[in-house]
Amino acid sequence: MQIFHLKKFLSNNPNSRDGYLLKALINLNAFQDAKQALSDLTMAINIDRKFAEAFSWRAEISAVDFGDFREAKRDISQALEILPNDPLVNFHAAIVYIKIAEKNLDMKKLDDAYGFFKKSNFHANKAIATYPDKLNDIYQKVYPFGYLYELHFEVGLNNYEMAWYQAEDKRRGQVAAKPYFDAAVNSFTRAISIAPSQESTDKLYEEYDMNPLMVADIHYWRGEVYQSYIRGAWWKKACPDFKISKKAKNSEFFEDSQRWVRESCY
Repeated sequence: MQIFHLKKFLSNNPNSRDGYLLKALINLNAFQDAKQALSDLTMAINIDRKFAEAFSWRAEISAVDFGDFREAKRDISQALEILPNDPLVNFHAAIVYIKIAEKNLDMKKLDDAYGFFKKSNFHANKAIATYPDKLNDIYQKVYPFGYLYELHFEVGLNNYEMAWYQAEDKRRGQVAAKPYFDAAVNSFTRAISIAPSQESTDKLYEEYDMNPLMVADIHYWRGEVYQSYIRGAWWKKACPDFKISKKAKNSEFFEDSQRWVRESCY
């Protein structure tokens, strides 16, 4: 019914940029129709060429849903030029650049990947610094638990990947990597401290077909960091995280956590 009334509104108000943004978010989140969401965002941008939110959403969808990094980079650059200090725009920038970094990792372009992880970190930290006390009604529906904990999670992932970049360099090695691993642990710990309960995200997953970042996922990654750089009895710190993660049947890391616990935890 919501989309029906919105379409009726837009038929009477064809120049409503906010109406097309809302339609895009409904198509993206309620119907998982990323292609239609892109079309709606393009309509919003055609109405207002300075609509930073629409540019940043279009960039995020291009990167995450379609792997179109050329379009994503173009759109996020435009959004940042319009609203350089906006938390949502910087959040989307962090997502876009982490996806580009991962693509460069796949192509073994390690120097480029490192640069994009670093860029992602810059924008994630900027979004953390400007994060609002309260989300507006629309974004509270899109992000029912907020996205601050996701930002800390992204900073953790970026630091983890940059740590490996340092660790695999014969000149720098583990000594240079350790501060990045430590920073990753700290970011994951902050994310865990403000993340919603596993029960809350399971409910969204099972009842509403939503796939939010789960606290179990963050525990998994903190365990991964511990086992990556703590020498000797690394399992003493990693295994408590893996044991939490292995209980979350809806987590994408459920089976990996089971394996770690089975093979290495006592």
